[in-house]
Amino acid sequence: MWIKNCIGIVFQNYNLIQYMTGVENELVAMGITENKIEGNKKEVAYKLLEELGIDEETTDRRVNRLSGRE
Repeated sequence: MWIKNCIGIVFQNYNLIQYMTGVENELVAMGITENKIEGNKKEVAYKLLEELGIDEETTDRRVNRLSGRE
């Protein structure tokens, strides 16, 4: 098993793709992993971000339009 499927990294800097939305950045990360994601990836991304307290409206904003806490 590849290590990228076993650990996660939380960077101090955001390291997000600035011209994408929050959910699009999540989808990029999902595309890198070899873990199987059941169902519609975009719906799964919205659900995961909601669990972190980020609603769909906020998640659909471009990263450079989000506040530091978002």
